[in-house]
Amino acid sequence: MTDGESKGDRISRRAILVSLPVSALAGGFAAGGIASALASHRLPVAVGGATPAPTATPSPTATPAPPSKPRPSTGDAAPGIVGDGSTDNASALNALLANAQQGDDIVLPAGEYLIESVLRLQSGVNLIGAGAGVTTVRLADNSQSPFVLASGMTQVRVSGITFDGGIQDQDAVSLQFDGCSDVVVENCAFIRMSHAVHVYTTAFESSERIVIRGNYFSQISDYAVRVTEGTETVLIEDNVVADVAKKNATSPAAFYIRGVDVTVTGNTVLGSDDTAVLVAGTTTRNVAVVGNRLHTTLVCVFFGSGATEGSIVGNTLLSDLDFGVHLFDRNGGSSRTVVAQNHLIATGKSGVQVEGVSDFVISSNLIFDPGTRSGMKTEWCCGITLTRTDGGSASQFSVIGNLIASDSSDSQMEHAILVSVEAKHVQIASNTWRGARSDSVMLKKKLDAPFSVETEDEIISSRTLRTV
Repeated sequence: MTDGESKGDRISRRAILVSLPVSALAGGFAAGGIASALASHRLPVAVGGATPAPTATPSPTATPAPPSKPRPSTGDAAPGIVGDGSTDNASALNALLANAQQGDDIVLPAGEYLIESVLRLQSGVNLIGAGAGVTTVRLADNSQSPFVLASGMTQVRVSGITFDGGIQDQDAVSLQFDGCSDVVVENCAFIRMSHAVHVYTTAFESSERIVIRGNYFSQISDYAVRVTEGTETVLIEDNVVADVAKKNATSPAAFYIRGVDVTVTGNTVLGSDDTAVLVAGTTTRNVAVVGNRLHTTLVCVFFGSGATEGSIVGNTLLSDLDFGVHLFDRNGGSSRTVVAQNHLIATGKSGVQVEGVSDFVISSNLIFDPGTRSGMKTEWCCGITLTRTDGGSASQFSVIGNLIASDSSDSQMEHAILVSVEAKHVQIASNTWRGARSDSVMLKKKLDAPFSVETEDEIISSRTLRTV
């Protein structure tokens, strides 16, 4: 029986799918659209005909800073502060910040303000520029300073400034928030920096209620935004990361997340040598990666290594050499994670790779042209791969309602869905596919009850075996 023949009164899903061009399946989004979208710094978000991604529930925003009492332009009012690009302003600016009153705005007009040592922010005092690209604070070359530091501070806003890290030998040149709360960093630019915005916690103070919004990052090493253990309630929203180079970090990322109640939404990553969003750590939980546009050399979104309660929803992903989404746990732990309604344009390896993770759902994703990198092993050339680590197998999962298509000559998709290990509590249903080189759904190992798997021609379950 051919794909186009009916089975009783029904026509197989594959027959319908094969009859459609991939451009129709992808809502008219063709390869030419990828290049033009990237060239204009915008990756397409929506897929024609796909269920719209749900709106993310944002993390609670930082408590607003106290009402501002703008000070006069510092270039005119504060002795010793000069935006000429050559005068060291560190001492004068630190004195101005230290002597400011709660609710003051320290306003830097247009100019380039050189500093040769660390600039220290103060509680309740805002540092405001005339706009990124108009007001620049630049760290002098070879200063070996962390650049800007807030330690144990609260109610701080930094806005409208370009921070230029200069030429340094040390690893971290950052805007650092150490044990701070109610912080807003918005509408700034960060260039020539490593760990550009770093939020962390001391033994005595946690960092919480942090908003990083509407910023631009370029010439970044290792991390654009780094959120470390003990940090809670963070919103990373509407930022643009032009490039992140690997320098010293083992796993660099545009956004590196080890915290609780973190939302990463509406961001654009145009290039990263490694990962766009990396979520990891046994204390990390309730992290939402929603509605971002991510283009990377390696992994677009990594979630695992003990992290739990993740939502990876409504993102547009393009990986040159690796996975679009990688769920990983060396110990075979439960992730309680949802991967849904994402558009994976093309990936060097499998679109979604799951290793040693249990308790997750992969649903309603468009996975387009996985396996474009040549010479990869079979389990790295699939739409969705479910496999194991030394700690255990992928188990207790549902793979439902995904559209997986391979049409590019570069794509080497072996299977649309590959389960390469023993697994239990498995549901694979209502997926559609096109262009697999071998069986669209491949079960390499025996599944343990309960399970139900829908392939091209049959439903295999722990109770019945019947043709459809």
